[in-house]
Amino acid sequence: IIQKPENVIQIQQRNFFRYALTLPVKYFLIDENGCPVDGSEAVTVSKNLSGGGALIVSHKKNLPMGTRLWIEIPLSDAEVVRSLAQIARTNIQALPDGSKLFLMGLQFIGMEEINRKKIINFLNAKILERRSRGMF
Repeated sequence: IIQKPENVIQIQQRNFFRYALTLPVKYFLIDENGCPVDGSEAVTVSKNLSGGGALIVSHKKNLPMGTRLWIEIPLSDAEVVRSLAQIARTNIQALPDGSKLFLMGLQFIGMEEINRKKIINFLNAKILERRSRGMF
């Protein structure tokens, strides 16, 4: 006999699943008017991706929480997703060689639903691909 639970605890607090994936990420800072800041363009990589944001990695600099960016993430040679994003969290990891690794959690802001669906479909395809190769 199965009983209905009396207390339900939500463990997953994210709206979208995150998937570990390394992709190139191009970004540039934007000012308070939404204009690009000259000379702020940079290229880094993602550590994970979701329909709501991404975790990017940098060896060079740590951006403060709240920093707004314009990002471009190529899902394929023909498909690039672009969005406004904001640094939602940061973490610094010390590496064995004494250098630092800066992890920055991005939250997409005002992303068009069509782009969000492209990301989710892309991630679902990656999951199926890895499962078919016995890697998941």
